[in-house]
Amino acid sequence: MFLGLAIFVILALVATVIIYRAAKALLNRLTGREQEKSAPSREAPESKKDESNGKAKKDVRSESLSEEPSPGEQAEVDPAAELARDRYDSSREQGITESFSPEGQQYCIDPKTVADQCVSSSTLTYLEFNNRELAGEEYLGFNLIIEKDTRMVLTYNGRALASLTAVELRSTAVVNGQEVEGTVPGFRINTFPPAFTEEMAPSDLIRMLDASGRIRACGSDPALVAECMISEFTAPDNIRKLKINVDSKIQAKESSRRRSLDTAQKKPPKLLLPR
Repeated sequence: MFLGLAIFVILALVATVIIYRAAKALLNRLTGREQEKSAPSREAPESKKDESNGKAKKDVRSESLSEEPSPGEQAEVDPAAELARDRYDSSREQGITESFSPEGQQYCIDPKTVADQCVSSSTLTYLEFNNRELAGEEYLGFNLIIEKDTRMVLTYNGRALASLTAVELRSTAVVNGQEVEGTVPGFRINTFPPAFTEEMAPSDLIRMLDASGRIRACGSDPALVAECMISEFTAPDNIRKLKINVDSKIQAKESSRRRSLDTAQKKPPKLLLPR
């Protein structure tokens, strides 16, 4: 009897231990599954945040790369333009050049003579020559300013490039064995650094620099300087540009004058009042 009771107690204890261990294992397994399910939900914001940061960094890098020109988009350096820029800088550093004609070398600045020369050596008409001052700021070319017996100026885009000015030069002479100082008529020759504006192209700068160089090469001879100025003005390409710029303005001016004359002729006669 006592032995049977002891065996029952032992079996009950073994069964209890087995049940306890099984329950604990089951609890641990369920707890592990819950942790696995909850882990992604806790890590998701971090993962999403990292993905968002990565996308932002990628966008920033893309913008940075888009701002940098690719090798194919980089502007090629034009050797001619680079040379013209160097010549322009040198001309500005040199500033205004000046020389005076030697005694005895004379030239008559006469608008009629210059007009005849320009018309005969180009396709320019007298009407166009006499209205050349109508050229506006959009005219990128050479023009002439002529003041009888006083001054001739070669301009480009309305800015002086070279000038020939009548002046009185100091001179000495021997009279009755004595040296006497006086003055004689002569000319002052000036060239000016090109005035390069943002509307111009490198070709405009080259034209101005070449013209200045040719005028300086004439030395102090006023006749040669005047001839060079006229030659620059009457160059075929320059005359073509001048015609395009001034012809329509001359036409409008002539039409306006004609309308004024017609209006004046159509005025009703004045009534004569009886005395």
